[in-house]
Amino acid sequence: MLRKVSAGFLFGVVFALVGIGVVTYGVNSAWEERQYKAQGRVADGTVLDKQKQHLKKSVRHLISYRFTIADGRVIEGEGEVLSLTWETLDPGSPIRVEYAAGSPRINRPHDGPRNEWWERLVFVGAGMLFAAVGVGIAYIARKQAAAADATRVIATSPRRRSEPDPSSQTQLRKRGAMPNKNARVIIPLALAAPLVVFILDKTEAPKAIYVAFLVGFAVAIPLVVFYLMAEAGWSTLARRFRQSAPFNGAWRQCPTGYMALVSMDDPDYQSSKMGFISTLRVGTTVDGLYLSMLFSKIPILGLFFPNVQIPWSTVRKARSFEPQGFFSANQNPGALVQVNYDPNYTGTYIELEIGEPPVFLQLPAGVLGDAITRLPLAART
Repeated sequence: MLRKVSAGFLFGVVFALVGIGVVTYGVNSAWEERQYKAQGRVADGTVLDKQKQHLKKSVRHLISYRFTIADGRVIEGEGEVLSLTWETLDPGSPIRVEYAAGSPRINRPHDGPRNEWWERLVFVGAGMLFAAVGVGIAYIARKQAAAADATRVIATSPRRRSEPDPSSQTQLRKRGAMPNKNARVIIPLALAAPLVVFILDKTEAPKAIYVAFLVGFAVAIPLVVFYLMAEAGWSTLARRFRQSAPFNGAWRQCPTGYMALVSMDDPDYQSSKMGFISTLRVGTTVDGLYLSMLFSKIPILGLFFPNVQIPWSTVRKARSFEPQGFFSANQNPGALVQVNYDPNYTGTYIELEIGEPPVFLQLPAGVLGDAITRLPLAART
């Protein structure tokens, strides 16, 4: 069942859960403040211990205490006090404690620092942004999976390879064949991450929250990178052609290969392609083409790059070309032009147009071997 869930959907769910957690923290903080205003009482207590918590830019002065409420129950708690107050306190010193009469476990030092209402509001807003982005990503992933299921029958039908599907081509052009998927992930992340850091800094959050955020951010960055890489075409192939039968032949290592949602002649190709430098394995049988990444067996990364099994009948077109090992610059030429060079990107290559909507795959002819004869190969370009 896990193999049927797309990586994009899982990424969106995780993103949404982080947002929900942040919203929960902010709402709980606002609710406690409301309890203090509606049911606030003050009691005399005794300091049990005190300590300092060193944060990135400041120090929190914490005390633990015990106090007795009106019905005689003894409650223990801890909280932050001002630095000058902290210096005057020792274990056994008296301390005034504020608590909510209906929920005495909600308590704090009476003279401690208070967060502003707008800080809690910003915290909730940031969490809602994270949650909304996560739900959006998950929704888009589910819609893409549903669309792939709907087109799988078309992609594997015995329609002649030379006949493109005019309706789908028109729909792609109307929608825009190359929507900027990167922006949908990178922009919200770039906006939300600094906002959360600002909130943590302004609210002087506990060290554990800082550590949790940093660990989560450090994990999120490579996951985002792999997600965006997969969106260059691999995830589309995986939804349609996930490997269903074991490959018993010999894998061939591909020194350099490229994949994109547009052909190499398209102006968007340079900015949308994904390159495989000694990470792609290729296998061929009489029935189809097998693709595997070297790290596909790693549990998390395998969700982004599962093995695929592409029937030869779904290769709509193929053409050979002779790359020169370099690509044209992405900016207008001037006094100095920078180009990318790959010495392995030379010799005879085959560009395959797979499925509908198409995914374009460039592989060395030597890696395909005798399987080239099974391709609808056009004239050399």
